[in-house]
Amino acid sequence: MNTSFKQNIYGIFTAAMLMGTSMQLSATDFSGDAYGVTAHNAPAGAISIRLGGPGGFSAESDSLSYSSFYPMPDGSYRYEVTGALPSTRGAVAYDSKDAMHNGRASTRGAVGARTGVVDAGHFRLQQGAVIMPDPTVVEE
Repeated sequence: MNTSFKQNIYGIFTAAMLMGTSMQLSATDFSGDAYGVTAHNAPAGAISIRLGGPGGFSAESDSLSYSSFYPMPDGSYRYEVTGALPSTRGAVAYDSKDAMHNGRASTRGAVGARTGVVDAGHFRLQQGAVIMPDPTVVEE
């Protein structure tokens, strides 16, 4: 085989492996117990979490942490991390009417980045402790 062809294949393979590794490393993980959980390694721009769990449990937090006076039941939980969507992060629309207000913002509210789900996944609460799934195990 041609040496440059081998180098190109090796380079593509290496880039694919690095991208796969970086995606696994950037996944959100959770820690905590039955009285509260905290998201770690969330994507840039993450601002809040939503949780759903056994017995119809659901909760939403305005931060990357959730806490409660009552213990969450053991079982499987689904999470959604919400935040600024990557395509709109840092985007601020100019409103020509604001120029008429001597630089003061209009009373219609700020225009900025759109928000939505930036990461989602699951974890288990077992005997009151958060257990994250093993990232090396592929689920079918």
